[in-house]
Amino acid sequence: MLPVGALHRNDRSVIGFVISHATIAELAEAAGMVNRMLAAGRVAPGETVPLPLSAAGKAHRMLEQGELRGRRVVIRP
Repeated sequence: MLPVGALHRNDRSVIGFVISHATIAELAEAAGMVNRMLAAGRVAPGETVPLPLSAAGKAHRMLEQGELRGRRVVIRP
């Protein structure tokens, strides 16, 4: 089993992963597993950093400087 929690919390990447060959049933099973893990608290979404659209440049700088590890930015109009 892929350690998705550790990947998510540490802002890691998976290289070479292909899901395009999965069947609809396999995709549904994977989605169900992710939902169960979220519900059980085994995987939690990272912190969200809300920024206004006027701060898009700041968001890019934060990303480039590695300040967003494990967090995501939501740009709001």
